[in-house]
Amino acid sequence: MRAHLVVSTLLLSLSATALAAQRSPDSVRVRSTRTRKLSSRVDGGVDYDDNVFLLPDAKKGDLQAPSASELISQRYALMESPTDVIATLRAAVSLQGDGLGGRDLSITPAVGYESYAQNAERRNVSLSLALAQDLRRDGRIRLRAGFLPTYYARNYLSDAVDVNANGSITSAERRYARGDYSELGVELDYRYRLLRARRSRPLGAFLDIGVGYASRRHDAPFTARDFTGPTAALRLELSPRRGLDFETSYEAAFLDSPIRSQVILLDEPAFGEDLNGNGNATDLNARTVQTVDRSRAEHVIGQAMRVDLGRTDVELSVRYRLRNFTSSQPYDVANNGRRDRRLQLGAELSRRLVKDLRLVTGVRYGSQRLNRRTDLGAEGAVDDYTQLQAQIGLRYTP
Repeated sequence: MRAHLVVSTLLLSLSATALAAQRSPDSVRVRSTRTRKLSSRVDGGVDYDDNVFLLPDAKKGDLQAPSASELISQRYALMESPTDVIATLRAAVSLQGDGLGGRDLSITPAVGYESYAQNAERRNVSLSLALAQDLRRDGRIRLRAGFLPTYYARNYLSDAVDVNANGSITSAERRYARGDYSELGVELDYRYRLLRARRSRPLGAFLDIGVGYASRRHDAPFTARDFTGPTAALRLELSPRRGLDFETSYEAAFLDSPIRSQVILLDEPAFGEDLNGNGNATDLNARTVQTVDRSRAEHVIGQAMRVDLGRTDVELSVRYRLRNFTSSQPYDVANNGRRDRRLQLGAELSRRLVKDLRLVTGVRYGSQRLNRRTDLGAEGAVDDYTQLQAQIGLRYTP
């Protein structure tokens, strides 16, 4: 009887303890951290671009007033205007919940759309997906992927027809076709806190290391322009005080292109050879089929400064890109020994209008220079250029 009473008392005590634990504030807090959070962001605006196809200044007027030979060759067909106004829209949804160690895990799919007012063939849709897992010490590991299903770049040389059989190809005897491609990019990055900002020492620092993969596939007949290869990025973020951030970045890409044959135009005296098989070696702009290689290494150095002024954020940036082409094909005059240098400057201002709505404005200027005479081989490649872009839009984050 006494033993039965003891057992009953223990059971009642354990039951009471369990009920008390279920009602305890700590238990409620544990369950509340496991709730999922859904957020979204919508960006819409208008961009202005004064050099959509990255043409040299002297060539911009040819799009709206092409010569008779350019009309025959279709060099600028579908390229309606060197400048354009682009309506942009991007929407993203983020689902946040518990991940490793109970820390936040977020999944963010997004879709973007660009509508060109004058160059309708340039309209495009882009897709992206980001997975981010928070780690201890404010760290983070993130996987991002972006996909562009189809994009019209510009027209490239596809063939040449020696109508008068004189061995030299005139501008009217060239044939150009539209160049479209799809693009895929993937990056995995890891963010690590170097210094934690404190009241006694406001300096905070983060290091971000990323590796990735890039791929671009062109529609026929321009598959020689394809590339694939690894990418890498290193970013150092410094916050010397609240509301002021600096980011120094270095990015690299090592892109391999297939070595394939294509039609190019070469001056025979420069090679001392009969390249078109008509019995002499004196023709200028002779049609010939030769192997090309657009493989290259790219290096980008960037610096950005962000200032939080309360309702207004300001960002200033500069980026410098170096591209070295590695072709060793003897007739590949457009890429053998080619080096590009591009400088980009940018400024962006974001101002909060109401709780969930911000006005975003910005301007960007870019300039590229090659180390040689441009458009060798008459293939329609990107030459020296300058580009000015401006944007204004709204950002809604309900």
